[in-house]
Amino acid sequence: MQNEKIIYDDENHKCIVFSFDDEEADESFLAVNQYLIIHNNSAILIDPGSQSVFEEVYDAVCRYIDIKNLKYIFYSHQDPDVAGSISQW
Repeated sequence: MQNEKIIYDDENHKCIVFSFDDEEADESFLAVNQYLIIHNNSAILIDPGSQSVFEEVYDAVCRYIDIKNLKYIFYSHQDPDVAGSISQW
């Protein structure tokens, strides 16, 4: 399941929140929020999630920016639900 919302938008900045369910977690329900912050033509992705949501997050990011303009990826902590996709990025 995906939920996507633009929470800020002006001519130079945009902040989008994505929420993807970790569908591989059969015994538990995880919904991790991913944030894309765009400043002019550069962006940072915050907490991009687990391996199982990588493709969905990647596709969502590409809807807003050219992937070559993703300059930073920030993880708030090392848990797999937040940082599991690091090797795919």
